[in-house]
Amino acid sequence: MKKQLIMIMSLIALIPLLVYGTFSLITTSNKIEKDAYSMNEQNVNLVLQKTTALINSEFEMLQQLSENPEIKEYTPTQLAKVKNLLVSVGKLHPEIQSIIFTATDGEQIAKSSDGDLSNTSDRDYFKQLIATQKQVVSDILVSKSTGKKIVTVVYPVFDTNNTLSGMVQVTLPLDSMSTYAKEFSTNGQTAYIADRTGTILAHPDPNSLDKDIKDTPSFQNASQGTPGTLTYGEKSDRVLVSYCQRSFNGMEHI
Repeated sequence: MKKQLIMIMSLIALIPLLVYGTFSLITTSNKIEKDAYSMNEQNVNLVLQKTTALINSEFEMLQQLSENPEIKEYTPTQLAKVKNLLVSVGKLHPEIQSIIFTATDGEQIAKSSDGDLSNTSDRDYFKQLIATQKQVVSDILVSKSTGKKIVTVVYPVFDTNNTLSGMVQVTLPLDSMSTYAKEFSTNGQTAYIADRTGTILAHPDPNSLDKDIKDTPSFQNASQGTPGTLTYGEKSDRVLVSYCQRSFNGMEHI
């Protein structure tokens, strides 16, 4: 099996996905602590799997769109058909904010939502895709049309001559990613996801979204690429933190 396409990044802008689970240790019993380590690490992997599945699904959709003749062979006379195509696909993915088709000058051609079209040539993800002609995932952004915090996943579009002619992208609101963090945040546990900058992307508590954790030992350890577990505090105040990293380079399709 080939590597999965998840949150794709160019080799220039590596984004690790850091998934954490935390909970207080109420006893120093070796067995209880051993069980706690095991359960915490299992939940970290489960959150990673669920998030991977979400992004993989969105990415496969973008890849299919990029090969659609109305996108691949686009001309201005096809604008209405492209708009209808994006709207139709968007209805199948209610978790996303918008699907957008953009030209190589940054001008948005069509989108699935009703928001105004804009120019995104100033966005880092746009510059990365133009430079590398490979799929890209952004850091946290503020949507120009809604003002909400989002993550954008982008895939290049090549015409019939294999020349870069544009890009298709989806915008994922941060609260949609928090669904998986909430699912595993029970019985005193908290699961959350951060990007390469140490900014929280998903958390069961909306007030914790966009929080900076880059200076925490767990984040710094996870950034090195090796999964592990750390403990903080003393006695009844001890907290167990498990973490793992997911790097999103350009990968082969499944």
